[in-house]
Amino acid sequence: MTSEHTTSDEPDYRALLESVHGIVWRADARTFQTTFVSKEAEEILGYPLSAWTRVPGFWAAHIHPDDRETALAFTARETRERRRHDFEYRMIAADGRSVWLRNIVTVISKDGEPAELVGVTVDITARKQAEFEADDLRRELARVARASTLGEMAATLAHELNQPLGAIVSNAETAERLLTRKDAAARAELGSILGDIRRDGQRAGDIIHRIHAFLQRETVAHGRLDVGPLIDGVLRTMSSLLTSRKVTWSLDVAPSLPPVTGDAVQLQEVLANLVRNAVEAMADSRPSERTLIIRAAQRDTKRVELSVVDNGPGIRAAIMPRLFEPFATTKQGGIGMGLAISRRIVQAHGGGIRAENNPSGGATVSFTIPLYDLVGTTTP
Repeated sequence: MTSEHTTSDEPDYRALLESVHGIVWRADARTFQTTFVSKEAEEILGYPLSAWTRVPGFWAAHIHPDDRETALAFTARETRERRRHDFEYRMIAADGRSVWLRNIVTVISKDGEPAELVGVTVDITARKQAEFEADDLRRELARVARASTLGEMAATLAHELNQPLGAIVSNAETAERLLTRKDAAARAELGSILGDIRRDGQRAGDIIHRIHAFLQRETVAHGRLDVGPLIDGVLRTMSSLLTSRKVTWSLDVAPSLPPVTGDAVQLQEVLANLVRNAVEAMADSRPSERTLIIRAAQRDTKRVELSVVDNGPGIRAAIMPRLFEPFATTKQGGIGMGLAISRRIVQAHGGGIRAENNPSGGATVSFTIPLYDLVGTTTP
């Protein structure tokens, strides 16, 4: 919106000048030649006042070369539209310094055309310097954050790959032992072990692909999942660990569970991590007491809950409040990323995760997954 500024604007302008310490000036609206400048101009920029009014094009000639074209074009446009305008730019002072200035300009019109510019110019060099320092600090903090993220990503990758790679090594060792036997049963078992190795290798590849997708900001595909196959896939992956640690396991899965929505690799990683934690929690228990239960039930009209129940010593009270925080661990030599990663995955799926000690001993860790409705979206 344009307007023609007359002397009716002067009271507002005078109030502005009285409230701001700066250079007061007047200039021709067509040539930008200064016709009046206050004594603050000499204090701030160092040039004699007479130079401003007697040297043609003085103001434009002393604008910083990097800002000159932009400042002149902006002033010309705003003047032509008869708009009050406000902009920041640099001028070169008499001693060669770059001084940041803010121009607040009113256009005075005559016969419908811009005739005179009246303004106040404020030295904002100190403010700009503070802004630059703040920007430097933000960049440094961003660098630290990136370094922290990379460190966490490395810990995440190490943690997530540890399970499938460990299973591959364990199966390979078993296969080596079977190679010394010549009977048909050994050959059949070798075939099963090779199948496990292939699946674990594919799982490791899926994990690396998911990390790559995260770094590339790709969207992880959430789709319809049945809970039963989700659990079966984890138990196949963990079978070598459960057998070697002499853990007895059982399932308590409610019949006719509705499908859930999510990423199968991510949710299986959560469940596998909880199973692995439960197995390690029972390491000091007698083999006959190492029992593990995987439960699945519909929590309410919106969610299915999966739980892993162990018969170990339970979770220490001191660690319980921080259990899902990064680098909080209950295990000797643990890096404390497993449950933190699990929480992130579950929350990204719209669910929640919790842990509690069982009255009869041991601990239960549970997480929820949203249901999948008929049109393939998350139930609200």
